[in-house]
Amino acid sequence: LEGTDGRGYVTGLAGVYQIDLMTGAVESTFGPAPYPQIEITPDRRTLIVSHYDKAISAYDISTASAELVATHNGQFSGILPSPDNAHVYCRTTSGTDGPNLEFPLPELAPGRSFGTSGILQNISVGPDGSIYQPIQSYPDSVVVYDPISLQVSRELEISHRPFTDWDLSTVLFDSDPDNFFLLANSYGQTEL
Repeated sequence: LEGTDGRGYVTGLAGVYQIDLMTGAVESTFGPAPYPQIEITPDRRTLIVSHYDKAISAYDISTASAELVATHNGQFSGILPSPDNAHVYCRTTSGTDGPNLEFPLPELAPGRSFGTSGILQNISVGPDGSIYQPIQSYPDSVVVYDPISLQVSRELEISHRPFTDWDLSTVLFDSDPDNFFLLANSYGQTEL
């Protein structure tokens, strides 16, 4: 992921690697190991790190050295920053179903829960900031949450399901705000 001032961030066996994007040299290593999930806020000033069964952390990456700002213990995955850099969304990973969560950045507390998330039901943020989540039901649908109240603002029924026995997992957006794509999974395969 690209940060500011020519710095990039990748994960690996030793945690998060900060690299110089011009030379490819590793400048530092930090965070939990091995292979944490990472995301950068749209302003590229905060790195969010999740180590699945341990914690979610926020690092200030606006300077040459990443600085830990806050950590919230728990089991989290599917981390996703809001377009306004104010929040991070994620899901709990304790068990198969649990609430989606919203944490303020950079302090990560207190969090608010909304909706329910399954193992393959990732949340996505639309161009307008609304939160989208596929729901496995008959018929399949995509629930849209208001980013302020975190309440369901609408439900989009998927009336022409492209595959039988495939689970909808992720909503993807392109530059056209009127369209979105759905990722579907079945038996280890993913289709768009």
